[in-house]
Amino acid sequence: MIKYGTNSPQATLRLVIMACFVERKLSAARLSYLHELATKLDLTPAHVSRIVEEHEREVLAEQDKNDGFFFGNGALPKVVVHAALDEVGHLDLQLHVAMQMMQVIMQEPKHTAREVAFVESVIGYWRIKPAWREVLKAIEHPAPRRRRPRGTVR
Repeated sequence: MIKYGTNSPQATLRLVIMACFVERKLSAARLSYLHELATKLDLTPAHVSRIVEEHEREVLAEQDKNDGFFFGNGALPKVVVHAALDEVGHLDLQLHVAMQMMQVIMQEPKHTAREVAFVESVIGYWRIKPAWREVLKAIEHPAPRRRRPRGTVR
């Protein structure tokens, strides 16, 4: 298994890329999103390509072992996914990665329930469901903005 380092930008990017492999859709919109995310992580589009290639090599090495795959999908061996998930250990980063995974699958107008279920599986593996629900609640019902009393200066 390839190790990128705990909580490293490459480890987080790899998980977001994996979300695209549930249905094996790496569309132009998703690839563009991944490139933008890589830039925000101080990585380059070349890192995206390299991580995809390394994932493919890991998948090929695990194909014959048949130790289990998410959704029977040969592109997502559980052992590879779990090893990648174990490299992200900080709660805030896990929540950020889960949000980025949702964002990348939403780039496809016809994303699937299996893609969403994969992200939910990730959340379950990390045992962050209560925190995740709080994030979703905050998005759905943002806290009201505090207004300044009239005549106050910033």
